[in-house]
Amino acid sequence: MTRRVLITGGAGFIGSHLAERLLDVVHPLTVADHPAPGTSANLATVRRHVRLHFVSGTVSDAHFVAALLESPTA
Repeated sequence: MTRRVLITGGAGFIGSHLAERLLDVVHPLTVADHPAPGTSANLATVRRHVRLHFVSGTVSDAHFVAALLESPTA
């Protein structure tokens, strides 16, 4: 069984560290965030990882969340 994991706030300090750890055991991994200036550097070590899918948006946008939940990569 393939587990799909979505991390919201993934460009932040905690989310980016969680993404680094989960990439060892989970695939695919979707990270969603509306990164503030300076936070995108938090994902620098994993941003190009083949199993990581980054989407930019905010969970306060209902359409964005609905699209995430319907996406086969989320």
